[in-house]
Amino acid sequence: MERTDDVVASPYLTVREAMEYLRCGHTLIYRVIDQLAVRKIGGKTLIRRDSLDAFVEARAFKRNPNHHMSKEARAARAKKIAKRNATLTKERRAKKAPTSAPLKRAA
Repeated sequence: MERTDDVVASPYLTVREAMEYLRCGHTLIYRVIDQLAVRKIGGKTLIRRDSLDAFVEARAFKRNPNHHMSKEARAARAKKIAKRNATLTKERRAKKAPTSAPLKRAA
């Protein structure tokens, strides 16, 4: 085991340490705690570090559907989407433009 700051590094983290490890708030930890490997000792909730890592890996793939694409493929896809959005914007502007000439006043 590694030593850090005179404390033996443990495979278990408290909720506060898990928050620091994931750089998130306690709300997220408690919301997903049933998906993590947890032990209660006394009044402390201890979470396995490897279960946090597995949770993050699983979420990373769910949140990024393009994780399997190469950098070039992602850039090409982004360019295609930008072009489509520009076309849609032009079409929307065309719909808002007046379709007929303004009416002239009768003398």
